[in-house]
Order: sequence, then structure tokens, then C-alpha cells
Amino acid sequence: QHFSFYGNWYLYKVRDAMGVPRQVIQLRPDRVYAYGSSTEFVSYYHYYTGTGMVRIEPKDIIVCRYPDVDNEVKGKAIISNILDVSDVDRMQLAYSKKFYQKGGFLGQVFTTKEKMSATDFSRAKAELQANYGGVDQSFNVALFDNDLQPIKSAYSIKDADITLSRANTRDEVCACWQVNKFMLGLAENINRATAQEVSKQFADGVIEPLMDYIDQVLTTQLCHVDFDSSYFIKHENTSPRDLDGDLAY
Repeated sequence: QHFSFYGNWYLYKVRDAMGVPRQVIQLRPDRVYAYGSSTEFVSYYHYYTGTGMVRIEPKDIIVCRYPDVDNEVKGKAIISNILDVSDVDRMQLAYSKKFYQKGGFLGQVFTTKEKMSATDFSRAKAELQANYGGVDQSFNVALFDNDLQPIKSAYSIKDADITLSRANTRDEVCACWQVNKFMLGLAENINRATAQEVSKQFADGVIEPLMDYIDQVLTTQLCHVDFDSSYFIKHENTSPRDLDGDLAY
């Protein structure tokens, strides 16, 4: 989650009286501040505990960054690639919810056979702007004088084509997280071989590289710094086994 929403993952080493790490505590990425110097990207960290700042030396913290080509200290949040898509998705849901709650909407075009004075026109316009428009003030009941009448708009909620747009939004989200639609149960005519191959590709192409990177970080920043250079950390392979291939081999 920290990789997804912050792009950084921090672990604080808790040491015993001999200075040996005995456990690690995950830190809140939004409370970690890195400070550099003229010779180092990071000289020390400050962590906000809620009541004050605590200084942390680089040797006492493990830092995993989701790679960002524009920053040598902070990582790039995965979700940052689809922030606009996420905003549009929330707006679409809000608009659809309001439409179905109210059952219609007030048109945006008004007409009258009477000649409106500048005062009446300004007042009507100000009231329309103040009481209608936007998600929170849509679909309100209106009462007009001066024979002012709304004209049915030439568009409707169907013109927004929300169904197709939300399908495109889903595809954008899946692409960002590199999740195949097969894994969401959205595909038809799927068979066992296809399902196994999709799961294997997701594990081999997405999960395994990330886990390998975390292994390397823990090895270099924990094992080699605080223990022995011959030690290393390695996770068990998460990719589904090819039993037929194993048997053939």
C-alpha cells in the first residue's frame, strides 16, 4: 500500500543494547523527511511521531523506493499515473448517483416572451448560479417569475455514455496496476490453460520483480550493514508451478 500511494516504504531498525537489530517497525511514509548535504543525497531523516520530530540516521532505516527517474530520494507512487482517471471516476459516480436519486435534471436554457429589465435579468441569473449547477446543487425544484420558462436541454445523461466511459476507466486502472482483466473475472470463454498462463504472467512479470527488488534492499541495507556480507534474503517463488513441465523435466 505504501508503494501504491506514496512510492516509498520505510522500516526502522529497533536495536538491542549491543546495537544489533532485533525487529523492524514500519513507518508512515508521509511522516518521513529526508535531508541531504553537498556530498550526500541523504545525510539523515526526521520522523514526525505526532508530538515531535525524531532524528534517524541512515544506518537505522531501510528504504524501498518505487523507482522515479526524476527523484533520487523519493519514490513515485503507482497511483500517481492515473490521478486524472481516478478523479473522473469519482465525478462519474457522483453524477450518476445524483441523477438516480433525483430522477431528472433542470435544463440549462431559459426563455421568456416578456422583456426583462437589467435588474430582473441579473437577479434571475444570480439565483440560477447560486441555486443550481454542480453535483451538490443539481435537480433542485425551481419557481420563476416574468414568464421565465426552462427549455428542455438537447442532451441527457445518455449522452455522457457513462457505461462505456467507466469501462475505459476500468481498463486504465488495470493497466496501471498491470492486472489482467482475466483475473477480475471479466473475460468470457476462459479455460484452465488460459487462467494458469494469466496467473503465471502476473506473478512472473509483476510480483516477482517487485519481490526481488525488496529482497535486494533488505539484503544490502540489513544483512550487509548489520550482520555479514555472506547473508542474503530471498523469498519463495510466488509463480504457479508448471507441474507438467516439472514432470517432463
